[in-house]
Amino acid sequence: HRDYKGALAIDGHELRDLSAGSLYDHISLISQDVFIFDDTIRANITMFAAFPREAVDRAIRLAGLDAVIQERGESYRCGENGVNLSGGERQRISIARSLLKGADVLLVDEATSALDNETAQFISSAILDLQGLTRIVVTHRLDAAMLGRCDKILMLKNGKLCEQGRFEQLMEEKGQFYALFTVTNA
Repeated sequence: HRDYKGALAIDGHELRDLSAGSLYDHISLISQDVFIFDDTIRANITMFAAFPREAVDRAIRLAGLDAVIQERGESYRCGENGVNLSGGERQRISIARSLLKGADVLLVDEATSALDNETAQFISSAILDLQGLTRIVVTHRLDAAMLGRCDKILMLKNGKLCEQGRFEQLMEEKGQFYALFTVTNA
């Protein structure tokens, strides 16, 4: 959408002025809706592109796929739409795929929604540990430890920005974010 109000820039370049192709080269999306095709785990991660073995292994490790690979192997067939995998396994393949791309901006849209709490925390922490890229994380998981690691939290209400700041600041202000956090963690 190019009809937004205000300014949105990536590395000083206004988003409206960038072509879709240029934008997609710099952004990787991890979504809650995962596309998996009927091929191997490795092919679903690499999307048939050639990557160094170390890069694939790193993406597998950061996505928390180690145990799945050890149990089934990279050549395990996922089935049409990932029917042979759990929801969490499909999600971790999507995360590894996005991390492997090595984009400048990582947009994470409810990527841990299909995961158990332990795996979600592991993956969230791994994403926050990544260096050299911008991470934009959309989440309904209100974990104080993870939120405390964010540079800035943007609180939306009815599609509008109503609050922004660091976790500690928003908790001290006792506004919309504080109310949501308190109710969610009661």
